[in-house]
Amino acid sequence: GLAGYTKSLVAELGDANITVNLLAPGHHLTDRSRELLGDDPSARDAVIADIPLGRIGDPADFGAIAAFVASEQANYITGSVITVDGGRTRSLL
Repeated sequence: GLAGYTKSLVAELGDANITVNLLAPGHHLTDRSRELLGDDPSARDAVIADIPLGRIGDPADFGAIAAFVASEQANYITGSVITVDGGRTRSLL
């Protein structure tokens, strides 16, 4: 649903030179994810097993992409769904 909404906003806002992109996070090691995973190494290993890069992301990984998409260098990127999940999503969006 959000991807479709993003695409519709592109058509509505493009004339005003406003870009619209969707950032799709995967597992990142936030305070909440630490709480959910707890101290059980097997829970963390189960999450990591499904991530091709072999690690849970750092929130800074996601923040760097958000900063880039908001920067002048990304002024011609619009209507994109950018997945920041270490390769976990294997389908086309």
